[in-house]
This record gives sequence, C-alpha cells and structure tokens, in this order.
Amino acid sequence: MIRLLCEPHFETGTGTQTTSGLGSKGFSVLAILAAAGAKGIRRERIAAMVWPNRDDLQAKSTLRQVLTAIRKALADLPDVAIETSGDVVCLSAPDQAVDIRLFDAAGPAITRGKIGTERAKDLAALYRGEFMSGFSFDGDLLAHMLSFRQRYHDYALMLAEHLSQQPDALDEAERLAKTLVSIDPAAEEAYRALIRVALAHGKRNRALKHLTTLKSVLLEELGADPETETLALLDGAEQDPPAAEAPVAQPAARPANADAPATVNQQPSIAILPFVDISPSGNDFLADGLVNEITVALSQMREFFVIARQSAYAYKDRFIDAREAGAALGARYIIDGTVQRVEARVRLHVQLVDATTGTMIWARRFDSDCTDMLDLQLQVARQVAGAILPSVRNREIERTLRHPPGSLNAYGFVLRAYPKFWAHRRAESAEAIELLGAAIDLEPTFGLAHALKAWCHAQTVCYLWSETPETHRAAAIDHARIAAEHCGEDATALAAIGAAYSMVTRERELARHFIDCSLAIDPCNAWAWMRDGWLHVLGHDPKKGLESFAMAEGLSPLDPFMFNVYFGQAMAWSILNEIDRAIELVYRGIRIGSEVTWAYRMLAAFYAKAGDHKRAASCVDIFRKNYPKATMAQIVESLPPIMVETNPSYLEMLRRTGIPEGEPG
Repeated sequence: MIRLLCEPHFETGTGTQTTSGLGSKGFSVLAILAAAGAKGIRRERIAAMVWPNRDDLQAKSTLRQVLTAIRKALADLPDVAIETSGDVVCLSAPDQAVDIRLFDAAGPAITRGKIGTERAKDLAALYRGEFMSGFSFDGDLLAHMLSFRQRYHDYALMLAEHLSQQPDALDEAERLAKTLVSIDPAAEEAYRALIRVALAHGKRNRALKHLTTLKSVLLEELGADPETETLALLDGAEQDPPAAEAPVAQPAARPANADAPATVNQQPSIAILPFVDISPSGNDFLADGLVNEITVALSQMREFFVIARQSAYAYKDRFIDAREAGAALGARYIIDGTVQRVEARVRLHVQLVDATTGTMIWARRFDSDCTDMLDLQLQVARQVAGAILPSVRNREIERTLRHPPGSLNAYGFVLRAYPKFWAHRRAESAEAIELLGAAIDLEPTFGLAHALKAWCHAQTVCYLWSETPETHRAAAIDHARIAAEHCGEDATALAAIGAAYSMVTRERELARHFIDCSLAIDPCNAWAWMRDGWLHVLGHDPKKGLESFAMAEGLSPLDPFMFNVYFGQAMAWSILNEIDRAIELVYRGIRIGSEVTWAYRMLAAFYAKAGDHKRAASCVDIFRKNYPKATMAQIVESLPPIMVETNPSYLEMLRRTGIPEGEPG
C-alpha cells in the first residue's frame, strides 16, 4: 500500500520502505498523482508546481527521471502503475492500494455520518498523521497540497467523533483522536471524542482534564471558548473538578511583548535557541553573534513575536527537545542550529521546528568564507529571516484551515486570505477581499487587513478583473489611507500600502515613502523589495529595479509572488532593450504563476517590439480569449498611471499587437 497519511512510505510483502530512493520531490510527485485520482494530471502542471524555478524543458526532463524512479519503486506493488496518455500522467491503482483513495471513496458516507463501524475502524487505522506528514510546501504547490491535507484531516475528525459514539470502537476513537490532537492541539472535535471515550470508561476526571486543556488551548490560539456541544458533554461539572485530580499544566506564559493590540494578539511566537559551535576550537563568539543577528532580524518583522534572547539563552549548552523548549518559553516555533568553522571556512546548519508537534518545517545549510565575520553574520541572518517568514506564514495558514470560520479572530481571517490574495486569479482575489472584510468587521482598525485589502482592490483594477475599475480604485485608496493610520511599524502592511498607491495613483512619492518605511523597518521583507523593484521600473529606472528584484529573489526564492518578480525583471530588461531576455522571463513567470493570463499582453508587446508579429498575434489571441472585451482604452485605464506617464513606449508596443482601441470604460 502507498501510505500518505503519515510520513509517506510503501508497505509491501517484503516489508516497509520509507524512501525507496524517491526523496522529497519524488514523494511529492507521487502524492500529486495519488490525489489526482483516475483522471490524472498534466505533466506541465506537475513540473510547474514541483520545480517552479526551472525552465520548462529542465522541469519536464527532471519529471521524466522522477517518474522512472517512481515506476521502479512501485514494482513490488501489485496492480499499481504509472500510466500516461498524451500529456496526462495517472497513477493507476485500486483504492485499497492507496490510503487516501480509500478515504476519498468513503468520503460521502463519512460526511453524512452513514459509515459502518467496521469500515470506520479500518480507515481510522490508516490515519497515522496528516497528509504528507513532515513535508512543507511553497508557492503553487502549497495551495494544491493544503487542500488535500485539510480534506483528510476533516474526514479523520468526523471519524473520531463517529467512533467515540460506538461502544465497540472506543480504543480506535481514542487513538485517532490523540493523533489528531498531536497534529492540531486546538482540534475541538478530537477533544470531544476523547471526552466521550473517557466518560464511557467511567473516567470523569480524565474527561475534565481534556476539557480544561481544550479551554486553555482555544483561549491561547483562537481567543475563543469551547462550543456548546462540547460543554454539554459534562453538564457544567467542569466548574468543580475533584480535589484528588493531579493539577493540569497551565499553558506557558506569553512572551514579554505579547501586550500587542488586540487585533494581532493571536500571532505566533518564535524562539531562537543558542546555536552549538562544533568547531575544533570550540569558540562560541561566532555562534552567539549569529543568534543575536537572527534575533534582531526577526524582531523587525511584525507577523510573529520573538522571545527575548536572554530567555532562550538559558538553554545554552543544554540539549532540550523542541516541544519542551516551546512549552517552557511560550513559543510556537523554535529555531536552532550548529556552526562549524575550519580555518577560513564556515558551515552553518539552521532549522525551524514546530514546537507543538516537533515537526521540522524548514532547514538550510550555509557555506561561506569568514574573511569578514560581521558581514557574514549579517548576510546569513538576513537569509534566514527572509526564509523563516514565509515558512511560518504557511504553517499558520495551515492551522487556520483546520478551524471553522466562526472560531477565527481577525488575524485568522487574514491568514486565510493570503493564499487567495497571492493566487492572482479573479475569483480567489474576490474571496480574499471578502475574507479581509471579515477581519475588518471584527477589528475595524486592523491595519494589515486594510493594507492587504487595498492591494487586492488595486490588483482588481490592474488585471482587468472589474467592470467598474473606478470603484475598486477608490476602494484601494480608501483602505490604504485607513491602513496608514493604524498599521504602525508593520513592514508587510507598509509594503502593501505602497503597492496600492503605486498601482492605482500618480502618487509616486507617496508610494515610495511607504516602501522605504517598510524596508527601513524590515530589510528582509521580500514583498517590499519586490514592490521597490516595480516602483523603480514604473519610474523608468530599470537598473535599480533589477537590483531590488534580485534582493527579493535572494530573500525568498520560493515566494508565491516570485512570478511577479520575473514579470518586473522582464519589464526592466525590455526598457534596456534586452527583449529576448524579457520574453524568457515572462514565460518563466507564466509557468509558475497559475493562470496569470493577463501577462500575455506583456508578452505580446515584447514580441511586437522584437518584430515577431506572428508570435505577438498568438499571444494576443490567448489574452483576448481570457479578456474578450479588452480594448486599448481599457488597458490604458487599468495600467498604473505612473507607467502610462513614464513608459509610453510600452503602450506603443501594445498598439502594434492589434488590440482594438475601443472607448474608455
């Protein structure tokens, strides 16, 4: 059997294989195929998700090699094979050969509560962890995999509740519920199952413990109380637990800087433990300096709290499990690492761990010369900080997806909006606007929510997603103004405000002010560098734009906005008359930016400038297929006014493509 609801592996007649030589990319491809079902999935789609930063030919070539490795690994599994039909790849296998397909087959029965007890037991035994446990994803692959991870998690929660109400399935219910709580400490359905099981065994005190723990976790993570259905299980007896009960451990104290505004008081906290110097000399000054620089860099970000360094320093020269350290320090995430120096070379290993589960989320090795120790510490700290922010953000998004919307606070709605916002598709952008509106309804002065909503409205204008662009332009300006009043020193919010002003107004200096403030607060903010690059390009300063785009790419090479970095680089090179280079970058952005069809107008313009009118016409056909009513007048109205004023040659290139002139909307 192919097991994906745990750390992925195979179970065969000859024993369990945990890797089969596939590696993380191989198992990612296998998981994509398994989840796609009988219909399969296109090669191009797989390649773009798994290898977003490779060109099309390289990605497809690598995919062929990986598919060969998968076929070899599947050789011992009967009736399981990789099949291809044209450009579509499919995992051909009976349901019983793939754990998630058994869940999919039973999905309707699970959802309706009509599943038989024995079948439910079998499925519960299969669920040993979340889908692709231990794997973290980035970019387009993140949204794709999270949807499946959430689906099977939801099925498992429903199974746990169902089994906890069957007298002959209590052991299975308890095991499954404990697994679910280890994945998500705030999974209320799992706690209900544990409470029911404890009560069925006559263990009322144990049931009270579960309820007390749930209350603490919900208050800490969501600022919420248990649902009425949960409280009703104990009929209010939780108010007076028996004196003989062992004391329930209280959650660790919030970090010292937890007295943040109520709008963001559920943001995660992170602690950087002292790094271990494993050099022959054993000097700690380099390790301590790196920890200090990383702490400072992360403290400049506002998307999580950073535990004071002196608190974490108590663990110097002590081995401690990440979960224990997280509980003691009140940190949801732990960073630790090792430093090794041999003569003039330094090797640094850094990892980010989820302290609630002990799961490693991100790890990286850095090798460098140490000719300038201070410069080395600063550069490594910036790279680590730039990578940590999207990793933590993605993990927090996963957490919010496990909870019903009614249990979310304002920050939870912002987290749910992020993947919709950066998908750059009309429908998802509209959903992001709704989610950000829900956050603002809960917290009217939440600066980050207003800033991101301003950016979403600005995108709606620039990408021809609205029949009434003036409405969205006005909304973008309005929310940007409110955000500026309330966002404080939130670098991401400031970058979003700058983005909105640069996309829908002529206020270039105002946009520059907000971008500069963002980078002054957090020099590791990849989104701010991206918008800084665009602002330079819109101002017809392509060389400075390319420098800023390079900073964005270096800080967050797998960022969900990376396709927009490529488009910005393309525009810069077109201004510098490097048209072939510009065209290649647009194609690279289109490959990793799912459905960013508006970019074909840019591609058409570049082909027109190169004199390749046949390819320009082909790109216009694709563009007009997705925007059938688009005219030059509407495009001019949608483009950033700064670009219209400073780059008239781009409009001239577009006019050469044959897009009809039309009338302003």
